[in-house]
Amino acid sequence: MDGIVDLLAALLERCEERGLAFPLLVTVMYGDDCLFCSRVNGDHEGGMELLHCDRDMQIGNPSLPISIYVTDKAGASLRGRIAAEDPDTLVLH
Repeated sequence: MDGIVDLLAALLERCEERGLAFPLLVTVMYGDDCLFCSRVNGDHEGGMELLHCDRDMQIGNPSLPISIYVTDKAGASLRGRIAAEDPDTLVLH
């Protein structure tokens, strides 16, 4: 799942393309549990602030599928999913 960082980066690029405004709230869910939640400021100095991380989770091996929800300061949103059958692809909804 090292590719999740690349998939998240691609998702954030899509958010910018679709006009979502920073800061963004990014929530990553697996099943009915939250893997992590972070605030992405859009700058390189204070880029991301981790708001919540599941301490019981083995970060290197999260359960699939994973759902990712991104919401901007105005309430606009985008969501994506990483499926068990294709863990290297993020499908936007």
